[in-house]
Amino acid sequence: MSGPCLCGDPYCGSCGNPEMAKYEDWCDSFMEMIDNEQLDEHECLFLQELIPEIISKLRIVSKAVTDTIQKDMHQIEDYL
Repeated sequence: MSGPCLCGDPYCGSCGNPEMAKYEDWCDSFMEMIDNEQLDEHECLFLQELIPEIISKLRIVSKAVTDTIQKDMHQIEDYL
């Protein structure tokens, strides 16, 4: 999808929503990347089990980075 969905369906969560369109584009491109790897059944199941753990760790790291940046910004503001 190159822009927001314009299907007009009242139940469509993406219709007229450019942010949802960007998310759907990302999902399509991610799935295409996975498809291009031609994973076998065992690899697919392994990936399926790993993804929730990866997301959990990513969120922890992301929060730590955000907290550190905010702390540093407050220190800079206090210095100024």
